[in-house]
Amino acid sequence: MGRRHTNQEYADIVLRTLYAKDIGVKLRDMGDLVRLASSKLDSADEPTLMNIVASREGLFGRGLVDCRSLEGNGTGIVDVRDIELTEAGRDYVSSNLLKTKMRACVGWLTKNILGATISASVGFIVGLLLGTLFKR
Repeated sequence: MGRRHTNQEYADIVLRTLYAKDIGVKLRDMGDLVRLASSKLDSADEPTLMNIVASREGLFGRGLVDCRSLEGNGTGIVDVRDIELTEAGRDYVSSNLLKTKMRACVGWLTKNILGATISASVGFIVGLLLGTLFKR
């Protein structure tokens, strides 16, 4: 099982997922959102995800997402329907989150190239040491 994400990381995943889908296509419910995000939202529990998307403090309250929420009697948000990214949400994703994705990609490449270089260097040194040891 992967690590747990923070609420902000879940919000970013939701925004990126909604940004990637076709414009004008609404997601029927949270299940559609989780399926569309593939495994990225699997570790999120549904009540937390509903609060991130549809609460006044969440993406809906910030004007980034448009949706219809059903609230229970004192139990908070029970269901979220017709989830769609607003124009403000599109602008936010294109100006903020895509740069983050590029930085993550460059960081991943750097880390893997550095790891491969270190592995090759250590392998070369160990090979030299073993080669001189067995030549005797």
